[in-house]
Amino acid sequence: MVAELPLPKHWRRQLVKFVSTSPMVAKAIHILKIVFVFVFVLFIDAINRLQRPGGLDDQSAAGSMHDMRSGAALAARKFYAQRNLYLTGFTLFLSLILSRTHQLLLELSAAEEALETNGQTTNGAESKTLRDEIAELKKKHLDYDTLKKQAAQQNKEFDRLADEHIALEQKSRVGIKETRKE
Repeated sequence: MVAELPLPKHWRRQLVKFVSTSPMVAKAIHILKIVFVFVFVLFIDAINRLQRPGGLDDQSAAGSMHDMRSGAALAARKFYAQRNLYLTGFTLFLSLILSRTHQLLLELSAAEEALETNGQTTNGAESKTLRDEIAELKKKHLDYDTLKKQAAQQNKEFDRLADEHIALEQKSRVGIKETRKE
């Protein structure tokens, strides 16, 4: 019941830990289980009483005079048996729901703790991995910039050599034409 209150996560976790580890709560749960066994016995008794409502009808069928009060008493017994059946059945059903809810809260709390501890250890390792990756990427970026500069210098050198080659070719053609003219 208290677990549904809008409490901060830390308080709720402490409350669930207290409920799951407290010896007083364990004794109370044990006593509740015993009470639910008695409720189950009452449930079986209510089913039994509902199955045998005609105890007085057998006597009246034997030929004795039918009394209105006995019919009303029979209807009252049947009503009480049905009421007890519904009450004990609903109590047993709620006990199953409460026990399952308690189990789910304990599993959720354990999973949250495991996630937090795993997250904390992962954060340290992850941050180291990310720092290493950042350093590696910076180094690659620096290498890329160096490669770009080298490519630009080689391109300039290639253009210079190509221009020089063209100029030398033109000189050689002019020289060949002059030698042919002579």
